[in-house]
Amino acid sequence: MAPTAAPKVATNFFNSKKRVIYVSAAGKYFIAGDKGVQYKPKAAFVRNSNGNPMALNGRNIPDNIRAAIRKGVPSPLKGRVLGPRPKPNIGLAAMKIVGQRKTRKNKGMARGPRGPRYFPRNTNLFA
Repeated sequence: MAPTAAPKVATNFFNSKKRVIYVSAAGKYFIAGDKGVQYKPKAAFVRNSNGNPMALNGRNIPDNIRAAIRKGVPSPLKGRVLGPRPKPNIGLAAMKIVGQRKTRKNKGMARGPRGPRYFPRNTNLFA
């Protein structure tokens, strides 16, 4: 008599490649993958009411197929006071390698108009 396969029951969970996760008669979770039967899969999707896989948003997942929770990396913002960042007041002179610019001879004097040099705009020159 030929050996019979152990009964398997499909769960409503899928792994990351959207392969169905089965449970054996002994209670072991496995998938039927490319390389045959693979044990200890991790659930990434769940079957919705239409039968399509969807993300596991806060669902109850058995501990055997629940993915590990990421821990241990502290937030870079923890303990910091949030608010306006200090802006260093660096001018162009501080960025130059050679040093600061020479001060103008007429420092403190009025420097004249800052408009266009030749003809003002929006004027009729031939009136």
